[in-house]
Amino acid sequence: MACNDFKVYERRRVMGRRVDTAIMVMIDGSLSMAGHPFVVARQSGLAMALALEEFPGVKLGALVFGGDRWQIARVVRFGESVRRTAGRFGQIRAGGSTPLAEALMVAHADLLQVDAERHIAAVVFDGQPDDVPAVHEMVDFGAARGIEHVGIGIGAAAQPAQFFRSSRTIESVDELPRTMLDLARDRLVALRPTA
Repeated sequence: MACNDFKVYERRRVMGRRVDTAIMVMIDGSLSMAGHPFVVARQSGLAMALALEEFPGVKLGALVFGGDRWQIARVVRFGESVRRTAGRFGQIRAGGSTPLAEALMVAHADLLQVDAERHIAAVVFDGQPDDVPAVHEMVDFGAARGIEHVGIGIGAAAQPAQFFRSSRTIESVDELPRTMLDLARDRLVALRPTA
């Protein structure tokens, strides 16, 4: 403004990226994740949620599927502060089966209620879901409504590429914190430039 040159602002607008994204972080809480794997998964999910909350324009939700008491537990609802709800991550214990299809149904319902340019469901799991055909149906259902799916599989049994076009497989749960943060960065960097 001091130089009376407003082209600087026009260039920034064209070269900038608009982050208008709703992300649902979904963590497997089935019995096979019990113990150290689930502790790391919870901590990684919380770290990813806290990191994403710092990005203006990112709307965040988190849920655990499986678990010892609930099939699907919303840990952070869209519109809630991750910092204020962080204690919920520690209240859930692993147990039960892997109701991924049902979790996707809940995630899709929540995501589609959020006004955002992009909607992403990020799934962390370590084995086969209870109902494989139903997972494929739910992924197709979400994709038809513009929801992007990303899967992180822990160990060879997970096979995330079987379900999600964008996926990664890690050998050990100890790789999860870095993988989740890399995934978040990659998804946000992939945003389209503003018009």
